[in-house]
Amino acid sequence: MPPSLNLEKIYGVITYYLANRTQIDDYMFRIEQSQEQHYQEWLKKEPLEAIARVRSLKKQAKKELLALS
Repeated sequence: MPPSLNLEKIYGVITYYLANRTQIDDYMFRIEQSQEQHYQEWLKKEPLEAIARVRSLKKQAKKELLALS
């Protein structure tokens, strides 16, 4: 049986959060900023070779379709 939460634990977490709200909010903000930074860096990277190949084939197929019409 998986572990469960009882009201005592839930109240403990809420009490801890309320007592340390500023520090926890600051921590969560830093985590979100770090994740966003990593995501933006990931977006700037070159796509994987397979993805680039699929995009190239798609572009080529589109050109061929336009040439037929």
